Amino acid sequence: MTAPIATLGVLADVQSGDKDDGDGEGRVQRYRAAPGKLGEAVDFYRQRSLACVVSLGDIVDGRDDEASTRRDLADVTAHFRRLECPCHHVVGNHCLKHLPREYLLRELRAPASYYAVDIVAGALRLIVLDTTDLSTHGGWAEGSDRHNEALAYMEAHSDEPQVLRYNGGVGRTQLQWIRDELRRAEREDVRLIVASHHALAPGAARDTHRAWNGNQVAALLVASRAVLLCLAGHDHLGAFAVWHGTPFVTLPAVLEAPPDGNAFALIRVWADRIEIDGCGTDVPSRVLPLTPSRKRAARPEDGGGRRSSARVRAR
Repeated sequence: MTAPIATLGVLADVQSGDKDDGDGEGRVQRYRAAPGKLGEAVDFYRQRSLACVVSLGDIVDGRDDEASTRRDLADVTAHFRRLECPCHHVVGNHCLKHLPREYLLRELRAPASYYAVDIVAGALRLIVLDTTDLSTHGGWAEGSDRHNEALAYMEAHSDEPQVLRYNGGVGRTQLQWIRDELRRAEREDVRLIVASHHALAPGAARDTHRAWNGNQVAALLVASRAVLLCLAGHDHLGAFAVWHGTPFVTLPAVLEAPPDGNAFALIRVWADRIEIDGCGTDVPSRVLPLTPSRKRAARPEDGGGRRSSARVRAR
C-alpha cells in the first residue's frame, strides 16, 4: 500500500484559561482542562510522522487582562512547542481579546496573520487566512483605516446574520492576496488546503458563526481547481458542508470535549481522496473523494513526498 501524499494533524479552539467552567449556549466550556486535552493531542501527534499540525485559532480564551492572557498563552504554546513537526497557527477572535497582534504572532512564531506554506514541495500547500482582518476586535486602533473599514462593513451589512462582533472577515488587501495565491497554485499545479478561524461557505457552520464575507471568499476558493479542502474552527459544535464541489470542515472545539474524550484529528491526503480520522470522541471521521478536476497524481519520490516548511510566503 502506498503512503499518502501527506498526513497532517488538526485541531481547533483550545481556548485555554485559568477560570471556572462556563456554560455558554447550554454546553460546558472546560477552560482549565483544555491545556491537558491539548497535551494529549500533542503526545498523540509526537508518535506519528506528520508533515505539520494546523491549529485553527482561539488557543486562549482571553481572560481578565493582558498579563493573565499572556500567562495562559505561555501555558498553551509550551505544549505546541513539544511537537516534532511544524505547527501553523490561525489567528482567532479570542486570541486578540487582550493581546496585541504583534505579540501574538511572535509567540505563535507565525510569519504574518495570513500566509502560505508548502506542506509537500511541488504538490501540496497550506493557505492560512485571517478572518479577524476585517473586524472590530482585530487589534486595530479606533479611528484607524482598518477599524473604520470594519465599522462601515458592519453598518452596510447589519441585516446579515453573520455580521456580529465576535465574527470578522477578510479585508480588501487579503482578498487580492488570495486571488494571487490561487493563480500561482494553478500555474504551478499545486493543490491547496485552506485554513481559517471563521467558517466561510454556507452550511460550514451556523450562520451566526461564519465570516462576515465568507460567501465572497468561498466563491473564490471553489472556483479554483487548486483547492482541495477548507478547514475552520470558531463554531464549537463543528460542521461539514460541500459547497459547489469543495468540502468545508469545521472542527469541534477542544474546549468542549468531554472529560473522558478529546477533539482533534489526522488528515491524510491521497491522490484520489482525503481521509479525516477523528481522534478522541468529538471529531467525525470522513472520506472525501476528490473530483477529477481536483485530483493530482502522487509523484513522491519515496511514497510520502518531500516535506518542506521552509518556503513560507507571508503577505
